[in-house]
Amino acid sequence: MDKFIEKVKFFIYTLDITEIAFIKIAAVSFGILLGINMPPKSKKVAGAAASFAMIAFSIPLISRFYKDVISKNKETSYEMDDDCFEII
Repeated sequence: MDKFIEKVKFFIYTLDITEIAFIKIAAVSFGILLGINMPPKSKKVAGAAASFAMIAFSIPLISRFYKDVISKNKETSYEMDDDCFEII
């Protein structure tokens, strides 16, 4: 369990700006799906668009999460070396 938590922390610390944007877009889409209060005609269109956005932006994140965390081909750590912070 400790190795899994270590891998998840490493995954979170190595996210780049586009992956963070994907997470935010997927979260907004999920919020739209949960909070739709529109007439029935508009609700279907907004729900379909939000579903597509959530799925489209979640796939790259899920695939990277699987590759980095679930698969056992990588042993890395998010801990940084203290030498890089030394003042010369």
